[in-house]
Amino acid sequence: PYNITFHLARPVSFFNALMAFSVSAPVPWAYSQTGEQPSTVGNVIGTGPYKLTQHVPNQLVTLEANPTYYNPGLYAPAIPSIPVTPKVVINIRSTATALKNDITTKAVDVVYRTFAPTDLTDLQASAASLGITVHIGASPQIRYLVFQVNDKTTTNIPIGITDVRVRQAIAYSVDRAQINSVVFNGLVTPLYSMIPATMPYYQPVFQTLYGDHNCSAANNLMAQLGYMTGFHPGTILARDE
Repeated sequence: PYNITFHLARPVSFFNALMAFSVSAPVPWAYSQTGEQPSTVGNVIGTGPYKLTQHVPNQLVTLEANPTYYNPGLYAPAIPSIPVTPKVVINIRSTATALKNDITTKAVDVVYRTFAPTDLTDLQASAASLGITVHIGASPQIRYLVFQVNDKTTTNIPIGITDVRVRQAIAYSVDRAQINSVVFNGLVTPLYSMIPATMPYYQPVFQTLYGDHNCSAANNLMAQLGYMTGFHPGTILARDE
């Protein structure tokens, strides 16, 4: 076994949790010294059960069993030895509907990431004929709105969102239940934090601060700023993911 010592620039109370989080893997020092790209075959530094043998950007990733993997009995006795399969091909899809099509045509064994609500309801409706079971459970994935906070647009039009009170007014007015019903077909759980509700540190801080769909408080703030009270229909663009 090896011992690793971490030197932090300042105290970080969640450091242990961060190190155990799957998307927070440390970047090997060698990359910064050589300039090599970790996604290039032959440059990957790691000790996992698979090795990268092919990478076609935005298309696919091919992994093959690492014959020198140091801990094949890691999950024994449930899984006697890893890696289990000699080769794994990961196809990269650009849309949620493409993921659904992979399932319906049985082109893949597993899909990962998020279905669009309509795709998910389609799968639920055709589950029996497809011979599949659709299970909906809790997820750590979240969705959120992102605002343009520059002073002006590229055409020199002022953007009021730079004032924190405008952003607070929006926070007051959001109707999470309506968004869930109309946009997500009732398939999601309203969130009141930037931390997913499935994580142990989640607290509904936005609900405490702003409540739910409090348009009266929102209008009061907008009136203080000299805006017309009330909100008018707008359009929000969302990625198909």
